Amino acid sequence: VKLAFNDITQLAETASINDKLSLLREMLYRHSFFKKVVVYALDSRLSFNVKKFPKVPVQPSGTVQELFDHLDYLSNRDGASNQDKSKLYSLASITPELFEIVKRICTKDLKCGVGVSLVNKAMPDTVFEIPYCRCSTNKKIDRIKWSAFVQEKADGLFCNCIISEMGEVTFLTRDGKELLQLDKLRSAIVNNLPSKYYGNVVQGELRIREDGKLL
Repeated sequence: VKLAFNDITQLAETASINDKLSLLREMLYRHSFFKKVVVYALDSRLSFNVKKFPKVPVQPSGTVQELFDHLDYLSNRDGASNQDKSKLYSLASITPELFEIVKRICTKDLKCGVGVSLVNKAMPDTVFEIPYCRCSTNKKIDRIKWSAFVQEKADGLFCNCIISEMGEVTFLTRDGKELLQLDKLRSAIVNNLPSKYYGNVVQGELRIREDGKLL
């Protein structure tokens, strides 16, 4: 744990991107704990529902493995109870360095100038990244694969419709979390989808109607 915290500190103190990349590559390949910290902090699918921490560590308990098990548990819930938070604070307080690392994991910021792109450049496919693909200006119009549809931005919920090579459909938010309870929409798409769209991503907004009225 201390080595991982020292590595993060060293990255924060390194200004040059090339030097940072070189250090990052060495650190990721050198020890698995550092890599695990990076993944938990930067994977957009992981959110732990805890943003505020005590100013200093509390009474410690448990093990590092139990800590990451608890983070997994929190990531699979819609929120965190006071009991969940208290347990996290206690598990994070095993050492002062771990306490600081867990705070940065939960706020999704390692505070060392390292993001997903740099990590994946240092060690390919380390952190899941879902690209936010859009052409919003004429300057990037040549990136569009024609024919194309234009959709008005209308305060709906951004949605990636991921279509597999087999025609299976998954709905993901911008940060990669799966959108559930869309079985009717999924069936409507799957049953009417030409095979030329297989293996593609369709982006748009979800709108919600209640009693026929747009919310």
